[in-house]
Amino acid sequence: MKAKILTAAVLLLLASCRGHNNTVDGFNEKASLAPELNINAMHLKVLTTSVDKIKGTMSTLYGNDTAVNNARRGRPHIAGETLALVTWQQTDDPNWFGGRIPDSVRQVEIIHVAAGNAGIAYNYASYAGKSLTPEKDTASRQVRIERILSMRPAVMP
Repeated sequence: MKAKILTAAVLLLLASCRGHNNTVDGFNEKASLAPELNINAMHLKVLTTSVDKIKGTMSTLYGNDTAVNNARRGRPHIAGETLALVTWQQTDDPNWFGGRIPDSVRQVEIIHVAAGNAGIAYNYASYAGKSLTPEKDTASRQVRIERILSMRPAVMP
């Protein structure tokens, strides 16, 4: 009798853990980036992450090798750096109670640092959503560049 109760309890436990989520083999399809923004082809690495609890978003700042090396050494930005800030809407993690995971892509911002006539020039582009629709809002352009450039790298062991 004890074996039947134990078997029923285990089966009930296993059945209760199964649920529908937005993953294919553990990969969050909804949060994936459009193929046009291929982080691997750009050879970008994670610099840091941030969460905005008020807006319910999470962001990851990526950088090329030049940007990563300068940021980790506390050096100023130089020509040749590429930075990409990807911001996702958050959603509840269906597999972990209380956890939050990325949902849909809200914005992708890319900065290419180049040598200009008067020193360093920042080429900024902003794209909205997973479809990467170019944003033409130039009013907040300088504020966004300063915000991205001021992000400090995560300390890694």
